[in-house]
Amino acid sequence: MREQVLFSVPDTEVPPLHVRVFRPSGDRISIVPLTDLHLGARKHASALLQEYLRYIMSTRDCYAIGLGDYIENATRTSVGLGMYEEDFHFPQQYERIEALLRPLARAGKLLGLHAGNHEMRTTLAVGMNPVYMLARSLDVPYLGYTAFHKWVVGKTVYKVVTLHGRSAARTPTGRLNALRALRDIAVADIYLMGHLHDKQVHRDVVYTIDESTDSVKVGHRWFIVAGGLLSWPDSYADMMAFPPVQPGLVRIDLYAAGKLVDVVF
Repeated sequence: MREQVLFSVPDTEVPPLHVRVFRPSGDRISIVPLTDLHLGARKHASALLQEYLRYIMSTRDCYAIGLGDYIENATRTSVGLGMYEEDFHFPQQYERIEALLRPLARAGKLLGLHAGNHEMRTTLAVGMNPVYMLARSLDVPYLGYTAFHKWVVGKTVYKVVTLHGRSAARTPTGRLNALRALRDIAVADIYLMGHLHDKQVHRDVVYTIDESTDSVKVGHRWFIVAGGLLSWPDSYADMMAFPPVQPGLVRIDLYAAGKLVDVVF
């Protein structure tokens, strides 16, 4: 059956592919997603952020990717107590996160920056996208809402989807299901999301058909929720009785000799 069309329509628009070739000195590279830092919030884990930044800078073959919500960026109409839960506000938050990320960018260790819903508060208010401006200032890729990557580690290719994400799920299963829904958007080896402040990893098995050998092969997909740096007591999560999560970020190890992923909490 041939599909009939009434009018000529343009081809479906596709997003860009971000390609990065890594030549590790050892058997792997590591990536630490910088997500849900909430710089400026009273419950932001400042000392922990400094430890992660020092680790990335001082560790060979270690990189970062920004998954959004780098700053709290509260307004008087934000959820919870808004601006009254901040130690300092948007202009200072922007300046500080720019200064914190600049060494990573200069060292070639920052793979790009996604927009988060907290930064989008400024976009909704005045039409300005602070993450786009930050990426331009740091000369790193602006990754928008969802980004598609080809990461080549040695001779191994990893197809990766990254995003800030969204979900109001309260349970670990619900949060993981929100991430696994990305299977309906793209085919990838790794799906990496922020927003949920939790740290989770799930690997499943999928069969693929290899046309070159006329055989069925076993593949794996990794689903990773990347963490965050907000403490729970006296926070908005505490106010809303969301389950507490331990502040922290994940480290993702990608191996050069074969498609193998380790996630360290």
